[in-house]
Amino acid sequence: MTDNNYSPSRPTPANRYQGVNDFRLKRIVLTTFNGEQVDLGNVFGNINIYQDLFANTMSADLTIIDASNLKSNLPILGQETVEIEYETPGFGVMRYVFYTYAIPERIVSNTSRNQSYTIKLISPEGFYNLRKQVSKSFTGSTDAMIQTIYTDFLSDGSKQLVIASPTLTTNRKFVIPYWNPFYAINWLCARSLSAENINACNYLFFERANSDDGRTEFVLSTIENLVKQQTIKTYTYYPPRLRKDFRGARNNAYEFVNINTINFLEEGDRLSELMSGRFAGTVLTHDIVTQKYQEKYLSYRDEFNKTSHLEKNYPIGNSEREVFSTYLDANYMYLPKHSFLHDSIGDNDYNELWSLKRKSLMKSILSKKVTIEAPGDSSITVGDVVYLDIPRIQAINKDTDDKDPTDSGRYLDIEVMHRITRLGYTTNLKLVRDSLPEPVATTSIGDTPNA
Repeated sequence: MTDNNYSPSRPTPANRYQGVNDFRLKRIVLTTFNGEQVDLGNVFGNINIYQDLFANTMSADLTIIDASNLKSNLPILGQETVEIEYETPGFGVMRYVFYTYAIPERIVSNTSRNQSYTIKLISPEGFYNLRKQVSKSFTGSTDAMIQTIYTDFLSDGSKQLVIASPTLTTNRKFVIPYWNPFYAINWLCARSLSAENINACNYLFFERANSDDGRTEFVLSTIENLVKQQTIKTYTYYPPRLRKDFRGARNNAYEFVNINTINFLEEGDRLSELMSGRFAGTVLTHDIVTQKYQEKYLSYRDEFNKTSHLEKNYPIGNSEREVFSTYLDANYMYLPKHSFLHDSIGDNDYNELWSLKRKSLMKSILSKKVTIEAPGDSSITVGDVVYLDIPRIQAINKDTDDKDPTDSGRYLDIEVMHRITRLGYTTNLKLVRDSLPEPVATTSIGDTPNA
């Protein structure tokens, strides 16, 4: 376990950071549909900004303590723009633009003339997605198709699309029949094969904050590309009752990476994983032109080393003894295909290449889930890789390594909530991983760790 002399992987802005949960709120401005601007800096109660790896856009909610009846006097109708700017001292300013879309409830005080309500916010692209339908034929690589859909149907020019993982340049053709842009993009993601590793067919399209320029951007990436990133920050869980060294005073540099609360949500549901195709499966394809049938099998034990993972070791014990990968009929699919559906394109579907692998990979990354609340850090964004330094939850002696070898390690950040209140700023993360840093121990429960 780390001690008080621990040096975090990312320098803490000690020259400006004045204490745990410190932040600088630069701007909260609401612009009405007729162009009137109102500063909400003095009336906000809290702000929550959400990023989700499995959602196409960011969202937020803003709680207002209103003694001026802004709701009716402006009025707030669900057509407004909200601009938010803030920073963790020492890091760059983050800038967000959202559209309002709902006020679920208003609570009127029975002791004074004020009310409180929460305004629901979403990135503008959430509305753009409902404004247009994609009805178009596309030919080429799937990343080029996604770029075209984004540019023609979603982009207003303020955000870039980053193609972090190029797809195969194999010529393919799809006709999108009046689908919303995000639905079309997600459909193409499910069928995309990576140019870097054909086995990595776990593409996602999501919006994230870019701490380099303080703005948001859209990203097309495989999960494999994300898990290969360097660890951006190390978090430690070191509450007072678990300290081994009481001599040093706690300091801002350490508190900046110290976890306030931690919860382990799921360690793996084997029954659900078997039924959903994580460990094994069979796909039967039928070419309606050639009348040929083909069965393709997937065994996770055989596939594990074909893609990159957060850690190097198999996630459930010794792969030699794991039996779930032999349940080939636990997830059985039938998928038709049509050779030469489009002239000069022999196989446009590639069902046998992506269908089983994508289901397995998408389920595997979620096999272990952890949530943490830590001091606010505006530079943390969805898709980052962080390291958790977790102590053993057991009695230990002074000579025992305090770090838990199973719970500690690298995790992928799939959800971020930046929460700003009058009392301070915290960052909540949902973290997942698909592998283990150390092989599963072969010692019995009575053995002394690291003896």
